[in-house]
Parts: sequence; C-alpha cells; structure tokens
Amino acid sequence: MAPIRTRLLTRRSSNVENAPPSVLAHKLARDTHLLVRPRVVSRDHRRSRSSRTHRGVDRTKFKKNRIMTPPIHVRITPSAPSAPAPAPVATLPTIPETSLELTLPTNQTVTLDRKLRRYNFGKPIPRQNIFSIAPELADTSIHFLRDEFELFGPELELACRSVGIPSGMTTIPPTIEITLNDTERAPPTHILAVRKHPDSPGSTTGANNVTLHPVHAIIPTIYCSSFPRLVYNNVESPLTPGEQVIVPVKPIILPYPEHFSILLSYMYNKNPLPLFRYFVPAIPPAVVRDASATGTRQGQVAVYALELCRSMSWTELFRRLMALNGAVKDVWALGMSDDGLWAMMDVCWEILLTALNVSVQRVRAEQQQRAKQ
Repeated sequence: MAPIRTRLLTRRSSNVENAPPSVLAHKLARDTHLLVRPRVVSRDHRRSRSSRTHRGVDRTKFKKNRIMTPPIHVRITPSAPSAPAPAPVATLPTIPETSLELTLPTNQTVTLDRKLRRYNFGKPIPRQNIFSIAPELADTSIHFLRDEFELFGPELELACRSVGIPSGMTTIPPTIEITLNDTERAPPTHILAVRKHPDSPGSTTGANNVTLHPVHAIIPTIYCSSFPRLVYNNVESPLTPGEQVIVPVKPIILPYPEHFSILLSYMYNKNPLPLFRYFVPAIPPAVVRDASATGTRQGQVAVYALELCRSMSWTELFRRLMALNGAVKDVWALGMSDDGLWAMMDVCWEILLTALNVSVQRVRAEQQQRAKQ
C-alpha cells in the first residue's frame, strides 16, 4: 500500500506589523469605505522649514496676510453591518422529551424515540483488523488515519464507481473478476456482498437479494468497529482501461442493506449533505433562507417541518422516517462512531418526526370534523 501523504500545517499571517505607514492608512481607508491620502512628511522637508529663519527670511510679515484655519478633528467609526431581523418561529405541537406515542390515521399506534440512541458509539476499532490489511498502519492513530484518508477519499470513491461488476450470479463466490476502467486512481481491493439476514421478514435466499459494492479495505475498517476482518489484497492500477482482475468477496449481513450505499459513500467523502438529501427531500432555496434567518435550531426545524407538511403526505413522511430508522440500525450493526454522521442523522430525525407529528394531527382533526358533519 502506498505511504500516507503528510500535510504541512501552515500559519496564515496578515503581516500587518511589517507594513509601512502608507499601507496601513490605505487599509484603514478601505475598511471604513473612505479614500484618505496619507500625509507623509520627509525629514528634509522638516529641516528646510525649521531653517528658514536662519537664511534671513522675516516670517512675521506674512502673519497678517495668512488665513488661520482652526484644526478639524474627524473621528472615523466603522459602522457595523445591520443584522437581519430574526424570522418568526412557528408554533408546533410539543413533542415529549423521551418518546412520542403517535396514533396514525389508520388507527395504528406507534411509539417513536424523541432522540436517536447511539448504540456502540465510541467502541474502539480492533487493531488486528488494520494489521490484517495494512501492517504498517497498525500502530497509527485512528483519528490520524481518518483525517488523512479524508483528503483523497473522494478520488477513491470515483475509482469504485468506475468498476465493472458481472451480474446474473445465482450464488456468492469467494472471489470475483471485475473490470477496471480507471487508470489514474487506486483500484478497489475487495467486493462486499451485502444482504439481509435470512431469518428477517422479506428476505430471500440466493444472490438475487445481494448487492455488490467495490471498496478499498482500509475505508470501512477505520470507521466501523464491528466490521469483519478482511484479508490483505494488493491490486495494481491498470495500464489500459478494461483490464480484469480477481478480488476477494466478503459477505456482510445488515438489518437494512438498501441503505448501505449512502453510508459507504459518507465513509469516502465525509460530506453530510448527500445524507441529508437522501432522507429529507429537496427543499426550495427560499425555505432554506427562511430557516437560516431564524437563527436557532428550533426555528430551522420548524420551517423545514412545515414545508414538508405542505409538500408531502403523512404516509410519505412516515416512510422516510422508517427509512432513517433502518439506516440507524445499520450504523449500530457496523459500529460507526463518527460525530458528523450522527449529527446529521439527529437533524433529519428531528425534522421528519416534527413534520409527521404535525401532519398526523392535521389529518386526524379533519377526520373528526367530517365525522361530526
């Protein structure tokens, strides 16, 4: 495996203390939106003025004709930009602190947690898993490895997307032949065969219920404490597109394998926005501006939730909330302890739960109104 690239930490300095007076004056003029020309008096000019009386010049005769102007003192105070007025926060039904017992319009009662539970959070990554695929990195800090691979993780993800995988398999083989089409980036080292547990409801046997994901072994190993140990496999970059190589296949069992692709993508790029768009649909830019203008998280959640109530039915909101609940269980099974991942899932859960609560109460109020008529 190629050695990890190191980064140089550089300190950014404004170098103000070494700037000449004229530069500082122009900077002050730029910051206060005024154009002030600095007055520079040279040493020779001061010497010439002080020596005029010694050259026989009587300066008293000029005092009568000279107009004396009083000094003008100007104080420049940069005005702070006016902050926009906070947008009004909508009043929404109160959700209990622990759990929400919600009766759906179908008369089905569900109990939902107010906040997501972080099982297996903080569980250490097994060192033997790292030693199995990269012995030279076994003693390296996990935080350091995550920071380093975050730099070129998006490039590795592009290499995975360019891989050609055969389809139509009836069984899961121990190895598989893949086609490499990217000659510039490091190719994946393994194929993950992700499927549901055979005893789970809705699961089927065979390879038709399995999704294949090309991965670099180091990526899920440094993020998932419960990830199975992989064997070392070195795959060289192809010289020409279309070359075929044989890589090992590792079966993975998850409660909801349909959400593994978005979790794996987060491990590569560490970008939480695709995760947000995966669970919460696209919101118009005007709503985003209104949410930002509230200045509080409660106000932002309220704006997003009300927008979802207007654009989606309660059944769609419930479906998305259950999808997020399934992804959370996958995170538990994998043992992911990333703060950014959990922070984004907490926000999505709070928005969807608030929107579902409002939508269900509106629908039930309409049902009761029609029953009275």
